[in-house]
Amino acid sequence: MAYQPDSAPLWTNYYRTYLFYSDDFKALNDTEGNIYAAGLETPLPDLLPILAKFDAANGDTLWVSTLHNTNMQYKDAAIDTIGGFVYVLLYKGGAADYFQIVKCNFSGEVVSSWQYDTPEYSNDNVNMILCDRQGNLVLQTASGNTASTTLSRRLIKYNAAGQELWNVALPVTYLRMVADDDNDIILAQRVSGNLDSMSVRKYTPDGALLWETYLKDNVNAPSPVYFLQTDAHKRIYLGLFRAVSPSYKTNTLLCLSPEGEVQWSYILSESHKPIKMITDTSGAVYISGIKLWAGSSSNGDAFLHKVANLGTAVVPVAPPPSAVPALALHWSGSGQQLGIDLSNCANLSAKTVQIVDMYGRVCLSQSLPDYASTASLDLPPLHAGIYIVVLWQAGQRIAQGRFFYAP
Repeated sequence: MAYQPDSAPLWTNYYRTYLFYSDDFKALNDTEGNIYAAGLETPLPDLLPILAKFDAANGDTLWVSTLHNTNMQYKDAAIDTIGGFVYVLLYKGGAADYFQIVKCNFSGEVVSSWQYDTPEYSNDNVNMILCDRQGNLVLQTASGNTASTTLSRRLIKYNAAGQELWNVALPVTYLRMVADDDNDIILAQRVSGNLDSMSVRKYTPDGALLWETYLKDNVNAPSPVYFLQTDAHKRIYLGLFRAVSPSYKTNTLLCLSPEGEVQWSYILSESHKPIKMITDTSGAVYISGIKLWAGSSSNGDAFLHKVANLGTAVVPVAPPPSAVPALALHWSGSGQQLGIDLSNCANLSAKTVQIVDMYGRVCLSQSLPDYASTASLDLPPLHAGIYIVVLWQAGQRIAQGRFFYAP
């Protein structure tokens, strides 16, 4: 279905032989507005993965391309509007499960196809993919071995020719991922603890962490990220389920600044489940989703909301609680240097220390010498308040402490 900005219908079409059924389904658009959708072709049981193209003017099917000749499941899709390609991530379950990435041109022809595989791990998962504005392909992966519960979570960037540009470790598997117009990469996922929090991270096009913000809820309840999106001003939007109190639960559209600060939130009722959103040139936000029927957690009627780019109440933010060991901190020099006792983790190499304010913004990030037992940090200009010191190693938080700063 297509609508004009004033909610007047443009066209409606039905595709009875194609199965686009997942909440992770993506309708991808090229620069002319044509729509690309990946899914499965019926009839049962031969569910072959397909990529279809639909006309922007009337929704007519322009072509349907079969991506693989075996029964594989659709996982994710991304579009490169610069090079004119669509990438589709497929999954084959069973004893020899694997992930395959298929690259098609805008005419539906399969240009290339490859299986994601790492020689050091027996199980490789590709959670999602995206293309940035330069045609580079970004993968979020989680690999491990059958006998171990430890996963290696990575964010990997390839150029259009398939050459790896960089590869960085992630602390958790992130549920949503998007790139903005500067080709920065934003990730979002719930972080469990005594209080539920939402972690939002932003990386530069070179893979360096710019900042991490934690959005805190007040009670312990599930907090799925329905969608993550950016606009032309590089603002960040999240569709969230929030448990404000045990008796008050809402679905919320949250807007963050490009620096990760909460700008505004728009409250939907608990029965209005948002699934997708877009913005227009005026800054208005369009949310589509399901208005659940009474007593149902999955069935309901479709809705489309238009929201002006402004908001109401702001969600409180703070770093989440942590069960990692405490760091011993002390002041040195003139009070602008912070000393850290690292004797409990001196046997570790490649450590990084960060100073994070109570809004989740990273104020300082510094690599430490291998096997160092002490460290001294020259503090940047800080406002009065409480700050968290976090010690990282191989993408894992291994210790943290806190201090009060009064300039």
